[in-house]
Amino acid sequence: MTGRVLQVVPTFAAHDAIGDHIRQVDRLLRRAGYDTGIYATVVEPGLEERCRPARELLDGPARDAVVLYHHSTGSTVADHLGARPEPLIVDYHNITPAEMWDAWEPMVAVELSWGRRQLHQLAPRTAAALADSRFNADELEACGFAGVQVAPIVRDFGASDRAPRPYRARGDPEFLFVGRISPNKCQHELITALAMYRALFGAGARLRLVGRVSSPSYRADLSRLADELGVGGAVIFDDHGVPEPELIGAYQRATAFVCLSRHEGFCVPLVEAMRHALPVVARAGSAVTDTVSSGGLLLSDPDPVVVASAWHRVATDAAIWEALSSAALARAPAFDLEVTSRAFLDAFERAVRGL
Repeated sequence: MTGRVLQVVPTFAAHDAIGDHIRQVDRLLRRAGYDTGIYATVVEPGLEERCRPARELLDGPARDAVVLYHHSTGSTVADHLGARPEPLIVDYHNITPAEMWDAWEPMVAVELSWGRRQLHQLAPRTAAALADSRFNADELEACGFAGVQVAPIVRDFGASDRAPRPYRARGDPEFLFVGRISPNKCQHELITALAMYRALFGAGARLRLVGRVSSPSYRADLSRLADELGVGGAVIFDDHGVPEPELIGAYQRATAFVCLSRHEGFCVPLVEAMRHALPVVARAGSAVTDTVSSGGLLLSDPDPVVVASAWHRVATDAAIWEALSSAALARAPAFDLEVTSRAFLDAFERAVRGL
């Protein structure tokens, strides 16, 4: 079995689920006795000491090493890895279908299409593969990958709430979504549902959207939509990111965490919400179904009336609110650092066995 693991990623970033996962995996593998290294094409300022330029891999093969490549978009480094001699393991974090971005960011759509093509090209070259979720694993297997293991995101989420939160009636319920402003996450559907809620159930309801902007044109369309629907003053955009204490405060103040995303490979904020015992109301599908599991209310119909009605029941029915808060907290331990670390290491060692 190999004793050296080189993690490779197109972009190594600090405030990023994949970047944090890579740092945790590096710590985990070192503790297990592996010699490790991290390589990236683009390194965010401040992380240079943790990561080496991917161009150094051009110097030649790494003896007794396995390459663990984190695939989530098109990248020149993926083309290079396909020709290297070391055993290759792909850790797949999913790639948003390009058609979800076409109308707003055509160049991003091109990059996503490139990543999808590379996924098919990497399949015959890959010794084994890891996937954040069963949804991701199914995609890998459909692309021809063999030896696929489901290995969860490894992340230190911090302390979890110890008890369900008591219900508090509010005339101004605040519905929270955390995630990048990007078309696949369907913030436009959340805004439409808020407008329906305010029309049917109460004009005091608000929607808070926390997340950096991935698509400026989509962000502009969200503001226009909110104004057209008459809810511009009720939608709060925190689109430059918020400090950790403020994010925790947002989870604690919210009435419910709401998600209508059409495509997720895992969705870390769902876990954060459940660990804060916040009721979750989410659209079923992609990896959301697996991540939430029994920890929240999953909607099969994204119609605004259905969504607004579900939000209203959660906001006004104490029994439902408290049941969902308890369900969220019961689901949360599945993502404890010790649990995910053990699951990832077990999956990784099954993948490298015999290499």
